[in-house]
Amino acid sequence: MAKARFKNTKKWKTKIAEDRRYMICMNSDLGKSKYPDWAPDGGESKCNEWVEVGANTDTVLCSYCTRRSLEL
Repeated sequence: MAKARFKNTKKWKTKIAEDRRYMICMNSDLGKSKYPDWAPDGGESKCNEWVEVGANTDTVLCSYCTRRSLEL
């Protein structure tokens, strides 16, 4: 099994609801996000979207922020 190339040093907020795991979009903390330019308002405000994720997920970029990356 391949090892990760970098170590995730940020702990992103997670929550469990109805046996499903959710994580907040990494653009909720623009200082730690890898993609702050894709946050709402061109990186001027943080994202508050929660995304359903699997048990091994470390970070997530929501579909709204991902869509903004395609508009550049």
